[in-house]
Amino acid sequence: VLAQVGCGFSFQRGPMGQCATPSCWQGADVVLVVESGKGESSYIAHESAGVGRAVSESGSHTLLQTQTSSTKSGGLPHQDLDVISANGLGRSEPCSEKTDTLEALGENITAQVHKLVRELRTQEGAALLQHAGVEEQKVARDSGLLEAVELQSQYLGYALDGLAKHPGLAKEADLAGMLHLDSERSLGPQLPTTPCSVPRGRSTTSLFSSKSTWRDLVEVEFDLDDDGHKVEAFMEFFPDGSASIQWSASELPIPVTKVMCLIHEIDLIGSLVPFIQHAACLHQFQWNDADRIVRVVSKPPIPFVAGLDAVSQRFGFDLLDSPWGGMCLVECSPNWVEGDGQQWRGVPRPAPYEARLKQVDVKTMVALGRPCGKLGELTTVFFTARGDLKVPRSMLPNWLVCNLVKLIGKFIYQHALEVVAKFDSSEHGQRLHGVSSPLYDTLDQRIARFIQGTLHEDAEVAENIGGVQTA
Repeated sequence: VLAQVGCGFSFQRGPMGQCATPSCWQGADVVLVVESGKGESSYIAHESAGVGRAVSESGSHTLLQTQTSSTKSGGLPHQDLDVISANGLGRSEPCSEKTDTLEALGENITAQVHKLVRELRTQEGAALLQHAGVEEQKVARDSGLLEAVELQSQYLGYALDGLAKHPGLAKEADLAGMLHLDSERSLGPQLPTTPCSVPRGRSTTSLFSSKSTWRDLVEVEFDLDDDGHKVEAFMEFFPDGSASIQWSASELPIPVTKVMCLIHEIDLIGSLVPFIQHAACLHQFQWNDADRIVRVVSKPPIPFVAGLDAVSQRFGFDLLDSPWGGMCLVECSPNWVEGDGQQWRGVPRPAPYEARLKQVDVKTMVALGRPCGKLGELTTVFFTARGDLKVPRSMLPNWLVCNLVKLIGKFIYQHALEVVAKFDSSEHGQRLHGVSSPLYDTLDQRIARFIQGTLHEDAEVAENIGGVQTA
């Protein structure tokens, strides 16, 4: 659990029983003792207090313990761990009141989870909450944090389940299977940890699901510029009037941080995407900057269609520390429920922008942006979406679909390059650098760490591939 939080740890190894020796805890606020059940332990010195669940006292230290079964945690010995326990809350000072200790722990864990959620690392917060005790769970539940984490985790699971079927990521899954590569990093409870961890052809309740066996496919491939950047896209139309699109573009000359800014600043999206008439954030939820309800009104050149009005819920997830290796943006239609009028998460459903516009049901739209290049100056994008167009297939001949995809793709790319070329003086640049935001503040540093790790992993993968080819 702690390994997923991303804090710094120091490790010491020793025989079972040394966990009661305070001398090895000096300089640490919390010490976890991981017992492998095979006669040895690992001491993990954690920088900040308040992780775990107080269940008893041992000598002058409070014993913090949480149960786990057959868990493997990054950086720990690769053995099935039976018990994770922590001694501490203050080097060698005795704990005066157990009740005060529990309250402090609850507050600290809630603060840590809230910080992770604000930084879009919801899956790591979910993993931490999963092992929290009763008091910590109560603090998180009373504040609404637990409900927010569960909701975001649910939609992240749906998104990754659909994204794993992307043709570009499917190639990676085949390569990983050939090399027998598997990651021990986890995204949290019941989430696909890697693209290859979603079994092909399994039954699923994903928002991308379709029961139809007949397929109406349109494939589009085109160049974005003269430098070899291109888009590979696949569109599919379904009998129920919905449609899906999957596309990918590799090593685009725009850093992920700027890509995030271009997408997140919804009211400026019209400078990048054609046919936009209106775009705005309708409601900003408190949990993080990406958690919001947005509206986009567009008028594409489709015969007999006055325009499209899409109101959707947005989420953002930092998956840099997972095998997905990128920033993930998720957009879906709110599940409006009847009450005092139709509501979603306590927010009333907005009135139509214009009565003559068709209401678009965005079932799920997912974009995964991966930093690449030696300095993280490039971005590879995987995109998948499905929604109800409310436009008959007969009004969308293949030639029109192909031309629209090419027109929109090239328009967005060229205008994005124009904005990036003068980014610091643009409105996007002022928002990225001018206001402190957890969405942007730590992203460059996390990407730099990700690139360093990727370069090391690429060298190992190249060595493995060389071994496979030799064999």
